[in-house]
Amino acid sequence: MNVFTFTEKMARGQFPVNVPTSLALESLMNIHPDRKWDTAPHLKYDHYWLSARTLYRNIIGSFTADINTLLTPGIIAELMHDEWEAVKRVLAVSKIDATLYLCNYKAIYARYRTHSIFKTDVTPKQVEERNRMEKSIQQFLDDVGKDYLKGFDTDIIPDKKNGNFLIQTHIAWDLLSYRHFEELDLIESHTGAIKNRSLWYTKFNNGKELSMIPFTQYFLRIFGDKEFFSPMDSKLRKDIVELATKYGWSALTTDARVRMNLDQLKNPFFRDTVKDMM
Repeated sequence: MNVFTFTEKMARGQFPVNVPTSLALESLMNIHPDRKWDTAPHLKYDHYWLSARTLYRNIIGSFTADINTLLTPGIIAELMHDEWEAVKRVLAVSKIDATLYLCNYKAIYARYRTHSIFKTDVTPKQVEERNRMEKSIQQFLDDVGKDYLKGFDTDIIPDKKNGNFLIQTHIAWDLLSYRHFEELDLIESHTGAIKNRSLWYTKFNNGKELSMIPFTQYFLRIFGDKEFFSPMDSKLRKDIVELATKYGWSALTTDARVRMNLDQLKNPFFRDTVKDMM
């Protein structure tokens, strides 16, 4: 089967792209079936950044299981190109600048090798899927050339930070680059939810109950996420939640205040560990 055959079998939304990505765009344009805004979000944003890894995930998730197994890296690479071109056409109508980006995240493992519990692929299926993703993305890069998208190691740094940016990514780590943008909000695939930094605590592992935890690299490593980090010691997490509740922390609490309040942790090992992670 060629790429056109697969395109016909892909589940699509109101826009001619895969369903998860389309639903995000539908929210942006205020035509999402389950989410309505008082003011259409596309009127606010100047820039739309989409993770190539999220695009990959959304594409393969839009096929039935039997078709998914037939997707080769070559076919996926072609689909990624076609889907991104379609996304750009949708955004061009609202004159929103569109950027596809890709991080390799290699520096995370060197920079945070201490005080981190890194997730690993353990089952043959997980290993196989990881390999397919990396081969597909490499094939995509070989096909389109390095100038087709923005490439980064671990930190996302735009050429110009001015303006209102919207980022579509399933990788919580990407949001830690917010300091490099004048204003950065997250738009989620599927739900179309648009979240500013005060709501990014939902990206922690079981994050819906962690609204009092500041969104930082050290707390991401302690509480875990879906991509890189498994949660650390449950007693450590419990003590931090109690401390955060006592002192009224939020997703926006500063490092300076966190460091000051950490002195109240009864366990000196926990206190010193978190400070070392900061």
